[in-house]
Amino acid sequence: MTTTNAGETADLLDLAERMARAAGAELMSRYGNIQGLGTKSSATDPVSDADRAAEALVAAMLLEQRPQRDGPMLLHGLQGRHGQPLMSVPRSRVECPDPQLLRQSYERFRAGRGAG
Repeated sequence: MTTTNAGETADLLDLAERMARAAGAELMSRYGNIQGLGTKSSATDPVSDADRAAEALVAAMLLEQRPQRDGPMLLHGLQGRHGQPLMSVPRSRVECPDPQLLRQSYERFRAGRGAG
């Protein structure tokens, strides 16, 4: 198990937030213009060019910022999935998460209170 000090934890949280914001910006820049629709594991598991672009952006940022410094979860669990879709964009606005609920969940996460 890899241990981190408070500074390293803050750096990791900062990196995670930057990656999430960059991926979100990439996805939102393509919202309403879904192209390259395919499937992942089954016909009910769609993936688009936007998904692939966001995943590639996160993977590139991760490789640039944390090359081989982390344990096997990072190397095999995340970096090893480079080029494989990790998420999909909702097909309609009705399926999109509520932005206010997302903000509330994120603020609870940042405050260390978890989901409940």
